[in-house]
Amino acid sequence: MVLTLSFGIGVVDAVQRFGLTSRDFAPNDPTIEMLYVVEAKSAAMNESRKLNDRLQHAKLSAEHDAQTDPLTGLYNRRALIQVLESVISAARKFTLIHMDLD
Repeated sequence: MVLTLSFGIGVVDAVQRFGLTSRDFAPNDPTIEMLYVVEAKSAAMNESRKLNDRLQHAKLSAEHDAQTDPLTGLYNRRALIQVLESVISAARKFTLIHMDLD
């Protein structure tokens, strides 16, 4: 007689908690396949997070480059317009000084 006990949905926790390996399961047990799927999903999610982080960094870098002068590193007109829009929409008082560096 063959008795198969399954952990069900808690198999991932059981594997981590008790240090189970593939030798602890029957060769035809679908649990092993489920563990491979869970591992593949985790790897895909980690790669997705890395790509999202790289994309976010590239976006912030591009925004910074679009708002600064490449020669001096000072903010340009595009940055000024954004700051003025936020100050005006907040109805705050402000003073504007214009200096031409040329």
